[in-house]
Amino acid sequence: MTSYPSVRPWDKPRPDVTRRLCLAADIEQYSRFDTPDQRTAQAQLARVLRAAAERSGLDHGKWSTQPQGDLEFAVLPPDTPEQLVLGEYVTHLAAELGGYNAARRPAGRIRLRLAIDTGVAATAALGFSGPAPIAVARY
Repeated sequence: MTSYPSVRPWDKPRPDVTRRLCLAADIEQYSRFDTPDQRTAQAQLARVLRAAAERSGLDHGKWSTQPQGDLEFAVLPPDTPEQLVLGEYVTHLAAELGGYNAARRPAGRIRLRLAIDTGVAATAALGFSGPAPIAVARY
């Protein structure tokens, strides 16, 4: 008689696998800055992302983020309204960035690339896995 394990692989608890909104923002041509200006650009990226979230009524502190120098990758809480992120957040982000750039010489201005997607995102050993995080990273 064959003995079967008491727990089958498909009975194991699943990790946090849900439909989530994923976002990545990075500084275009970041390598053109010298080291002090890179520090400034990184600080301003963090500031404008937080300020745009706050102005939109989003709690940036609840975002699961992976900062990577000139890029922030974020998985937003499951209940985050897509229309809020795609509307107000993007509008406030553009305004915050415009305000920063208005006071800078052309060489010191920063431009952002922003990618947003929604889909399955699961926590993994080094961050996140799933089609949405992969799609955002490829944009």
